[in-house]
Amino acid sequence: MVEDKICIEGTLSRVTFHAKDTGYGIFRVLSSESEHRGSVTVTGTLMNPVKGGQVRVVGSWVTHAKYGRQLKADSIEEVLPKTEQGIIAFLSSGLIKGIGPKTAEKIVHTFGDHTLQILESNPQQLRKISGFSEKKVKLVLEGWHKYQAIREVMMFLQSYGISPAFAARIYKHYGQKCVDILKENPYQLADDVWGIGFKSADQIAMHMSIERDHPKRLACGLKYILETEANSGHTWMLYEELCKKTAQLLEVPPQLLEDALVTSISEGHVYEIKGGSGIALRKYYLVEQSLYLKLKNHKEGTLTPQWQTLCEKWIRAYHVKKLTDEQREAILTLSKSPMGVLTGGPGCGKTTSLKALVQLYRDHGKRVLCCAPTGRAARRMEEVIGIEASTIHRLLEYDPKNGTFVRNCDFPLSGDCLIVDETSMVDVELAMGLLQAVPSRMQVIWVGDQDQLPSVGPGRFLADVIYLDMCPVAQLTEIFRQGDRSTIVQSAHRVNQGEFPLLKPPDGESDFYFVERKTPEGVQSTLVNLVEKQIPEKFKIKSSDIKVLTPMHRGGIGTIALNTLLQERLNPNVTEGKYGIRIPVGHKVHEGDVVLQKVNNYTLNLMNGEVGIVKSITDDGVVICFDGKDVICDPSDLQDMDLGYAMSIHKSQGSEFPAVVLPIHESHYIMLHRTLLYTAITRARQLCILIGSKRAIAMAIGKQSAADRRTLLPVFHEENNH
Repeated sequence: MVEDKICIEGTLSRVTFHAKDTGYGIFRVLSSESEHRGSVTVTGTLMNPVKGGQVRVVGSWVTHAKYGRQLKADSIEEVLPKTEQGIIAFLSSGLIKGIGPKTAEKIVHTFGDHTLQILESNPQQLRKISGFSEKKVKLVLEGWHKYQAIREVMMFLQSYGISPAFAARIYKHYGQKCVDILKENPYQLADDVWGIGFKSADQIAMHMSIERDHPKRLACGLKYILETEANSGHTWMLYEELCKKTAQLLEVPPQLLEDALVTSISEGHVYEIKGGSGIALRKYYLVEQSLYLKLKNHKEGTLTPQWQTLCEKWIRAYHVKKLTDEQREAILTLSKSPMGVLTGGPGCGKTTSLKALVQLYRDHGKRVLCCAPTGRAARRMEEVIGIEASTIHRLLEYDPKNGTFVRNCDFPLSGDCLIVDETSMVDVELAMGLLQAVPSRMQVIWVGDQDQLPSVGPGRFLADVIYLDMCPVAQLTEIFRQGDRSTIVQSAHRVNQGEFPLLKPPDGESDFYFVERKTPEGVQSTLVNLVEKQIPEKFKIKSSDIKVLTPMHRGGIGTIALNTLLQERLNPNVTEGKYGIRIPVGHKVHEGDVVLQKVNNYTLNLMNGEVGIVKSITDDGVVICFDGKDVICDPSDLQDMDLGYAMSIHKSQGSEFPAVVLPIHESHYIMLHRTLLYTAITRARQLCILIGSKRAIAMAIGKQSAADRRTLLPVFHEENNH
């Protein structure tokens, strides 16, 4: 329960935890307030916490499940101490360069409790102190002036409605120049400071009385709309649509944006395409332009006639009975091409073909590199093909400090053939990063199902490469995985072709079922019972091996509600009230919980969409097991995780689960489309159960447009072929 706001002043006696990047911390404050005298635990943001310093805290009391009563701070400000002892502690804290404990005592013994006033108004009096050289005086004054500048900057930022957390982040990025930069262009924050987008920068600008039609506001608004579209996968927009959406966002007349666009084009921030009817951000224009040229040049590379002859001989002699004619033709096509695509739906033998292809290269002494977008997909690739595979980021030696890949055109990969699995998940920026590190002599094979959901990031790389015939494509169509009994595979292919899945199971056991429920409440109740009891009892599949995939996050059968219910049913530590750590969207994580990584964490080598189980939670950290590997996390790392009993279908890309339960109901109508349903069904390895209504299934099958994206590869292809 949260109480009314209170204000306390006191001494910072302990820094229990502090994150330098955000300023967030847990502190102990020795309060001097008569009403709240004693040691108080405070959580909040403080740029430079210094033990012994004086602080003023404004916030509310909250009760922590494990640590009891705490003061959750809205703001924590440093205040100057008033007593001689407090001033000595403040000056010797290390905050002011040049003043240590002995120097602090000398200064305070000379000036008493007037020390800080003298430093502020008449610092030249330091020369009166015995033993103070000119060099020492200069060093102390420089340290004091720097401290004052930092303090003034923080006060300035917070006076414009900037939260302490953002103020700390802004100061860390710009340093003492941040006041001048913000006065000149507050919208620069949206480009430079992580976590501050257009809307936050616009609020700051409004506090600073920037006019609504200011050119910098118009330019930033245009860029924000283009970036919003990129978050939906599009790398360019129609001119008229861009002006209309930006005008609605900024609440200005559309005609004002025409001049702003002319300026943005002339300054190189955006590019015109398709004769001026389309607009693209500079970043994506240059990425896809370079990507197109890389694809075109690599495609035109040549392989020696001797190698082509060797491939033909090997294919005729090897695995004749284990490969179909279609697979042999695919292997021959790919092995003889500088670059190629292996595609096909579930059960069509992509894995068998890849294993044979890898064996071909290894039998001829060639080095094969294997990679995939996620850790889970890379591990599955390694298991089924039998050689080492890694994430794309690990292969390219991603440097999280600089946000760049170590491997590039100047330091390329070493090997003869690169195989990239789950390419449907690869966005244009990642594809470009890969191709920059590929030497001209290395063969590249892209593997994936173009009918799966496209990448989370912008573009539709795999689909564009296939559609534009950028390289030879080997498409497998013959279905034989799991034999004739695999209704999962048959149903997935039927959905992909616009037909209903096989809702009525054949006589006897099946691996695909449909349970009809008319209401969201009925879907929810049935789903929880299936995961908790019925599937484990009937199919001998553990609840921890069952994944609930749902189209949406909100609502009674979205990820948030289902994770809450499944956590309560499946983890006894929750019902027993054991300690848990709070994470976003209101959930708490306890020992035994299933968790989902929501963003790439390169420090921990965890990729977006990976699922783990919490093994222990202690004061020293949280141990989570991801696919058999224990990862030690800081509690702050859990802020990028959520419960993982239920996850969105988008997050499941690149993964396979023993059993999948899929709620599908008309209440999901915004998200329902054929590609989504197809992707969800193909995530199941042994069992797939749909719960919901036939009408919702029909809605999904009948809608194909969700995967359509405006991308630049077709634009450059068209320009180069006229």
